[in-house]
Amino acid sequence: METVENLKIDSVEYGERGFEIAEYYDCTFTACRFLKADLGRSVFEKCVFESCELVQVTLDRTGFHDVEFRECKLVGVNFNDSNGIGFEAGFDHCIIDSCSFYGMNLDGRKFEQVKFLNDDFAKADFSDAVFCGCDFAGSTFEKSNLERCDFRGSVNYSLDPENNRIKGAHFDLEGVAGLLDKYGINLAD
Repeated sequence: METVENLKIDSVEYGERGFEIAEYYDCTFTACRFLKADLGRSVFEKCVFESCELVQVTLDRTGFHDVEFRECKLVGVNFNDSNGIGFEAGFDHCIIDSCSFYGMNLDGRKFEQVKFLNDDFAKADFSDAVFCGCDFAGSTFEKSNLERCDFRGSVNYSLDPENNRIKGAHFDLEGVAGLLDKYGINLAD
C-alpha cells in the first residue's frame, strides 16, 4: 500500500470512485466532499479533516489513528465498520447525523460542541468520555458503558439507567429528565 505524507488537500470532491487507497500520514483535508466515497482499507494517522463533508462513505477496515474532525458534517457513516482496534478520532464542532458507533471502544474521548443527531451508540464503550456542549437529539444508547462520562453542558440525551452502565457519570440537573424518559414523568421547573 502506498504511503502519502504531509499532504494538504483542499476543496476536492471524492465520489463513489476516485479516492486512492493508501496510508495517509500527517495529511490535512480541508473543505473536501466525500460523497459515497470508498475509504475502505485506507489508514489515516495524525490527519485532520477540516470543514469536510462525509456522506455515506464506506469505511470497511479503515484505520483512524490520532485523527481530528473539525467543523465537519458526517451523515450516514458506519464508524463500526472501520478498524475499531485503536480507533482514535476526535470530533470538534461537528454535525454527526444518522451515524453508527455500535459496539465501538471510545473510552476517554473528548467531544466538543458536537451535534449527534439520530446516532446509534448501542453497546459502545464511552467510559471516561467527555461531551462538552453536545446535542444528542434522537440518538440512542442501549447497553452502553457510560461510566464516569461527563455529560455536563450537553442536551437532548435520553438513556435508560437500567439498560446502560452510568456509575460515576456526571449530569447537569437540567439533564436529569433525559434519564427518566422511559417513565413518562413530567418535571416542572
